[in-house]
Amino acid sequence: MGALARRRLAAAALLLAAAAPAASLYHTSGELLHWFSATAAKHPGVMRFRDVRDYHSKTLLPLATITAGADVAPAPAKPAVLFVFGEHAREVITSEVGVWLARVLVDNSSAAFDWPELGAALARAGVDAAGASVATGAGAGGGASGGAGGGASGGDGGGGAGVDWPSVARRWVREVLGVLEVGIIPIEALDSRRQVEEGALCVRKTARNVDLNRNWPFAWRRGSPADEQYGGPSPFSEPQSRLVRHVVDGMRGRLVSYVNVHSGEWAAYTPWDSKPAYGGGLPADLPDLMAKVGRLCGCRAGPAGAVSGYLAFGSSMDYVYAHHAVPYPLTVEVFGGGGEGLLAPGAAARRGAAPRRAPPRGRHALRRARALTLPAAPAPPRRGPGEANKALTAFDVVEPSARAAAAAPAAAPQPRRLLQVQPGGGGGPGRRLAALWRRLAGAAPGRAPLQAAAGGGGGGFSHADALPQLRQQALLQLAEQQQAPGAGAAADPLLSLLRVASPSDRACFAAFNPASEAEYRRVVADWLAAFLVVLRHVADSPAARAVAAGNATAPGG
Repeated sequence: MGALARRRLAAAALLLAAAAPAASLYHTSGELLHWFSATAAKHPGVMRFRDVRDYHSKTLLPLATITAGADVAPAPAKPAVLFVFGEHAREVITSEVGVWLARVLVDNSSAAFDWPELGAALARAGVDAAGASVATGAGAGGGASGGAGGGASGGDGGGGAGVDWPSVARRWVREVLGVLEVGIIPIEALDSRRQVEEGALCVRKTARNVDLNRNWPFAWRRGSPADEQYGGPSPFSEPQSRLVRHVVDGMRGRLVSYVNVHSGEWAAYTPWDSKPAYGGGLPADLPDLMAKVGRLCGCRAGPAGAVSGYLAFGSSMDYVYAHHAVPYPLTVEVFGGGGEGLLAPGAAARRGAAPRRAPPRGRHALRRARALTLPAAPAPPRRGPGEANKALTAFDVVEPSARAAAAAPAAAPQPRRLLQVQPGGGGGPGRRLAALWRRLAGAAPGRAPLQAAAGGGGGGFSHADALPQLRQQALLQLAEQQQAPGAGAAADPLLSLLRVASPSDRACFAAFNPASEAEYRRVVADWLAAFLVVLRHVADSPAARAVAAGNATAPGG
């Protein structure tokens, strides 16, 4: 590593150390899973929680199901929405958003309802705050409240002045849960998430060295295990991907939305991931929904392959869209260090303006490797006033062709590189940044080779395993600091790991996760609001009404 790179890493470490750490708000994987398990036991009428198991590999996939009448037997076959969090281990903030979403849906007294950030985000979306209830009314076992008519997609002029947003959000939750079944996978990559909690703060792939969001068969490509986006030796080679597929298959015919949640930038994407075009056959009301989400987050919104600046092959979003005809497939990126993906104020609303060619997507932290000097201020810089999101209908439309895309693996192996860029997308600089990131990651002191977590006694994962030695040392060091004069409030294990991490790991963590309490609250509130808007919109969609109508006319329905 050259002297300039070392100075940049040192500067990044000083900036990160000066910021008020949001890591004190993060939960460990064990704490998250315990909360879901305990809450399901406390609120059986709203939440069910179970582990979906792959017995051959002893892999668990935690799954929460939230709906009104969750304890009704047999369970009503409502339209379903599935959220997937924690697919990449270092994107810790995604699971935080997931647990807060579950809290809001399950607990009417959740403190998040009263956050001023939540009301401000709903006001930015331009939603119809005073609008009527979801038009589908009360679902089986549900209890949708409020007046009739209106609908989720109407009214872009919500304003927000004088609106009782906590009451509005609580009403929306009641309405949505009366119509929809909401599935939440809080952490998909449990094995590598545990590695993050042991000190490897920049791990993206699984303990088996596979990127789970490149392990799906649609447009899957063969690659090198050294690549950050290595999709495995074959599609569905990984038990986690197979378990998510099992969950999706179990919702076949009623899955109306699939939301894959990541971090590394601010963005909301629709298909295609693997083509620089907009997916054909998507609902006519999807542009309206994406406009609301774009206004809410003030970020990039549109077809992933056309807007992000590079193509992703073998993603779950493309698969569920092409193979299951899920009408509202989305990928969202909830946070990017340095404001990656944010637009200039007001730009997201100018739907007809021409966008600037986007750089490679920030969720791979390649652009951050160029400088690794992240701002300590909670308000990141935004882009120039000439940038805005296009209307979805302005992009080229490419119809799904599952059979043709499934044949893609037969093509010649792709060259070894971290970045796969669409034609004209600037692959040269991307390759240089990828090489720099590999050098920085390889130079991090104390980085141990990644190994699969060992199962104990044939029982698979045990979430109550003893803390590894590295984490114990970090906790002891933190305890000594807290006993010193003037020590601050107690912090959690992730903060203690961040304090003893290498500069490159600290910079990597901050590229994917908020580094201040104010930014943490903003991220959680913005995406709670966005997901409430999505759920309300989907609950009142023709797709959800068709599922509900089919259930009502089915034998025994």
